Amino acid sequence: MALKRRQREILKALKSFGGQATTAAIAEKTSLDVKGVAQTLDALFVYVELVHGKGREATWRIIRSS
Repeated sequence: MALKRRQREILKALKSFGGQATTAAIAEKTSLDVKGVAQTLDALFVYVELVHGKGREATWRIIRSS
């Protein structure tokens, strides 16, 4: 699966947090809006999983490298 630029940016930000971070932290790091980050993370289900929570405070974890 070829990743889009936005997807690569979000995965890079998640990796910079040690592979686990909240939607809000990723949004702040990438300067993207929280809703867009959440939607992109949902689309990246092959690479990330939702650990717990929802919305801004949802915590995501990398499960597979891109």
